[in-house]
Amino acid sequence: MIRLATLLFSLMFLASAAGSVTAATSTDALEERASEAYDGGDTVTAFSLWLQAAELGDLESIVIVAGFYETGEADIVDLGKARHWYAIGAKRGDPLAMIRLADLLLQESTQNTDVAAKWLQKSARLGHPLAKQILDEFGLSAN
Repeated sequence: MIRLATLLFSLMFLASAAGSVTAATSTDALEERASEAYDGGDTVTAFSLWLQAAELGDLESIVIVAGFYETGEADIVDLGKARHWYAIGAKRGDPLAMIRLADLLLQESTQNTDVAAKWLQKSARLGHPLAKQILDEFGLSAN
């Protein structure tokens, strides 16, 4: 009975690990196809593929999708969605997402200054030079 339980646990672990590898592989494939589409000038297809990878949790794709929404590069401007994706990226630890989120928050309202400063400080502590520069310009520290 113990051997059966051990075997079942091992099979569940392997199945779980295989699912993780499959997800990583699929996001890698999506990113590669997105990059190829982007390099070929097809920003709409590139965006669609990066969005799929972002929805699967790929951090780089999350930040790219946010940038598309912010700049309208694929003919879609939606600052609310840009903020949403940057927030996900920032919470997952991406320093650039933190900076872009801070910028969008400041564009929305001066009442967001404290929250924006928090994200800039986190980004600076992670070593992003632009965050440090922005904090210096406003006389704020990275702490």
